[in-house]
Amino acid sequence: MATETASQMKETVSADAKKEKKQTKYKDAPPTAFDLFKMCHCNSNTSFNEPVKNVIAEMEVH
Repeated sequence: MATETASQMKETVSADAKKEKKQTKYKDAPPTAFDLFKMCHCNSNTSFNEPVKNVIAEMEVH
């Protein structure tokens, strides 16, 4: 019989919530390469740095 500590249960709930949020964000279609690029290059504290902003702007034009 496995028992989980409160922190383990919290981590599991947090992971499940993140997974559910991601699934609802892309419920109609899988994320595009552009979506993945933005997700990988976004910093939660500072958002995108200037070179990444330039690349995104260029990609949105094309």
